[in-house]
Amino acid sequence: MTQQKQRLSDTEACIVAPGASESDQYGLLQAWTADDANYCCPGESEPITRSVHLARLRAHFAKCQLCPHRQEVETFSAEAQSELDGWWNRRERPRTLPADGLRGQMHNEFNRSMVRQVVSGLTETLWEFHSRAETSHESPRPSVVVSHDLHGYSFEMTALTTEALREQGCRVIDVGSSTTAGTSTLVEHLRADAGIYITAESDSASIGGMDLFRFGGLPLSAESLHTILERGSGKLPRRARSDGGLVRFPGRKRYLELLRSQFTGLQPQTVLVASSNSIVAEYLNHLSRQIDDSCSLISVAFADWTADELLSMFDETRADFLCVIHPDGQGVGFYDGSGHQIPPWQVLERWLSSFRDSNRQSLVFGEELEKEASLRTSFPQNPLRFRQSLREHFAQGMRTSRSVAGLDAGSRFWFLDPHPVCDGLITLAKVLQTGCLTRRQRTLG
Repeated sequence: MTQQKQRLSDTEACIVAPGASESDQYGLLQAWTADDANYCCPGESEPITRSVHLARLRAHFAKCQLCPHRQEVETFSAEAQSELDGWWNRRERPRTLPADGLRGQMHNEFNRSMVRQVVSGLTETLWEFHSRAETSHESPRPSVVVSHDLHGYSFEMTALTTEALREQGCRVIDVGSSTTAGTSTLVEHLRADAGIYITAESDSASIGGMDLFRFGGLPLSAESLHTILERGSGKLPRRARSDGGLVRFPGRKRYLELLRSQFTGLQPQTVLVASSNSIVAEYLNHLSRQIDDSCSLISVAFADWTADELLSMFDETRADFLCVIHPDGQGVGFYDGSGHQIPPWQVLERWLSSFRDSNRQSLVFGEELEKEASLRTSFPQNPLRFRQSLREHFAQGMRTSRSVAGLDAGSRFWFLDPHPVCDGLITLAKVLQTGCLTRRQRTLG
């Protein structure tokens, strides 16, 4: 509640006695007529008065879409209130808020201006760190891995990202098309200073954005992304006179080789796998032809299956379980032979119980799962830690606690391998190695 509204509510609750002094009446008049600057539009630093606030609401000022006081229209006529309600519903509010990545409507919010702002803020941070630790770097300039998905708009934004990075003197390593998880792995593998993944494939056809990674392939989220946006919003000097250069690297081929090393020692089982991400589906096809014959991966087209359709697939293939990898390539869902989804913490419990001394291993969970009673039941003796389900926070929690595994609220499984890894394909490999979801469970010696 603003100071103005508090003052008004206080005066409305007062009963002025007939014999009130002139000073009391004058104070009451001041409270009713005061128009202090108690409001502040989103993104602005100078406050505005209530009169200006209401005038901007009436004029459909763009920033009113994000204003927490936009519904304070009780002084407007019923017609004006109805008209404003229609405006809220017609316009979709901006989504370029930093969370696990930067997302916004393509062309309107996720556009060329946003890309240059992000690159400007990121390169400024990289050059500052690079100059402080110059003696420990083999390269005289920062290196940045750049990748993208297969959406047409992503190619355009990737070209702009590459150009902007090179203008700032950064060495660009173009790894081609990839996934979020694949980009993280390649940043670590190539020992790059940072990584940028451009995506326009999501649940909404109009939303695109960027995922950022720092040294070691660790993701950036929330506060880190906000800092980069803030730094990029100002006018920054060019940090290098010469072009940083461009190196093309066969990222998909190398990432597939790294994945192949994970898909070893698999238990005999038959598994259905599906993903709406076309690149993940391609990786699955390659892996299904290269793994041991005792383990069979059957790729199926991703769809919103009914219970009967799931049962029919299991009956026809005699598969042990179904694995569905989310569009980001990180989150995973598992379904048993009856077509029921297996709770993710139950998957983690079965995986962990396949090893000796499993009850001594510490685990990290998303703080949103802390109230799940079945979570405590599944891990009665394990040391449990809870972190915010943002990838940067989760990766930091995994590193500091040295937890062997974790699960966040986005059904993303994490493994300390030896660095925090969040990859749907690696999650599948871990499950296949233990055979923990087969109908005849086997335990490791």
